[in-house]
Amino acid sequence: MISGISFPDLPGSNFMKYIMLTGRSIKQGESIEQKLSQNYSRITSTCFMNLLDMVNLEIEDGENIRAISDIGAVVFHVAGDEGLKSGTVFIPYGPYCNMLISELTHGSGMPDFKSCEIEIERTDENVLSVIDLLSEAGGKEL
Repeated sequence: MISGISFPDLPGSNFMKYIMLTGRSIKQGESIEQKLSQNYSRITSTCFMNLLDMVNLEIEDGENIRAISDIGAVVFHVAGDEGLKSGTVFIPYGPYCNMLISELTHGSGMPDFKSCEIEIERTDENVLSVIDLLSEAGGKEL
């Protein structure tokens, strides 16, 4: 930091910080009745990123990233989205993004779905299925 100005992480760095935005997507809504399906899993385990941010992380569409918050860490597929502002990512509502968001509501009754700070790094780890993700989080086996 120089004179109160912080500089973004340099290209090729191990990780970068982002603001995670979550919300509904059309594809996620179409699969909401089949929450254990591969289609729902693929949609909700995709992290959409600004294309320049992807270049800075040296990552391409379809590769995997690990998103890390104060609450937990989850592996996602990554997809470029030129409509996203640099420094933000979008993840459709679902079990994957929920693993990163605190249950605290600050008295509002609603968790921080629009302002969760996360770090993202490249990874060779695989994205878990919905069943495996929930099982690792302590859920009951089906």
